[in-house]
Formats: sequence, C-alpha cells, structure tokens
Amino acid sequence: YRVEVKTDREDFLNGETVKAQIEGAYYFGAPLNGARVEWRATTTEYYFNKFTDGWYNFTTEDAWCWWECPRETEMLAQGSGVLDAAGHLTISFPATIDEKPVSQVLTIEADVTDPNNQVVSNRTEVAVHKANVYIGVRSEDYVVTPGESARIGVVTVSPQGAVLPNTSVTLELYSREWNSIRK
Repeated sequence: YRVEVKTDREDFLNGETVKAQIEGAYYFGAPLNGARVEWRATTTEYYFNKFTDGWYNFTTEDAWCWWECPRETEMLAQGSGVLDAAGHLTISFPATIDEKPVSQVLTIEADVTDPNNQVVSNRTEVAVHKANVYIGVRSEDYVVTPGESARIGVVTVSPQGAVLPNTSVTLELYSREWNSIRK
C-alpha cells in the first residue's frame, strides 16, 4: 500500500495553522480504512534563497552558518489517529516559530500501520516564514578603506522572491574587528 502526506499550501507564515491530509490506499485503489496513524511535525533552519538577482544575505550573521553546520531538528507537534472510510486523516496544528532565529522548514511525517502490522511512512516539507517580507543586505564593495564611505545594498522581497519596492526598513550597523594572533 502507499501513504501520501499533503498540505494545501507550499508555505506558511509564523503563527498560521497548518492543515495536512494523510492518505493511505492499496495500490489497486481501495482505501486503507481504519489503519492506525502516528504523525509528527519537526522543524529545522530554513535559509531563504528565492531571490536570484544578485547575492544578498537574508538572515542575521549570527544565525548564518558557513561550514559543516549541524542542523538541529525540533519537535513542533505530534499525534495519532485512524484513517477514515475514505483512507484519510486530516491533522492541523499551529506553526509557531517565535523563538527561532530564522524561518523554518517544517517536515510532516506519517507512519501508517495496516491490519497486518506492516508500517509504511511518508513525509512532506513546507516552509514556515518568520514574516511576509525578507530583507536582504549586501556590501557593494569587497573592501572598504578606512575613512571612505561603505556602500550597502538593500532589497526587500516576498517569501516567493518577488521584489517589494518602497518597503520601509531600519538597519543597524556594527563594526567587527578581526585580530590575527601568531603562536
């Protein structure tokens, strides 16, 4: 038999309710009526990359990872249920990521157990965005000589990557000094 996990949308905003449908059916088409379902929703970091007109950083530098970065997966929701006569189970839960530093990839996994105690699993992934706008920043110069002005580029885009012109933002700049020490 087969298991499908589907949501009605590709992405969500922080705090919205995610609805997903879990379906179980035999390969010849009959629904898997009454099968047990265990499901879970986990999150991991999502780094925005849908804007393709130049390179911009769309996250805080402290949240960005450059090399061999361990991904942390955390449980957001979990539950169990039974497939109905049509072989479906609808689940819903809030996609709240207030405490996360960046947007998240939400993975919804379902394990369906048939009457013979065989388990088949499947999953789907959707993005959960912290907001409905991403702010990208880039330095227009690779190096800035002391005493010269630094040129900074800023772009605001939707979660789908479309430019959002005339969007007001506030930028905070800080100085970072790199010191080399020989031992």
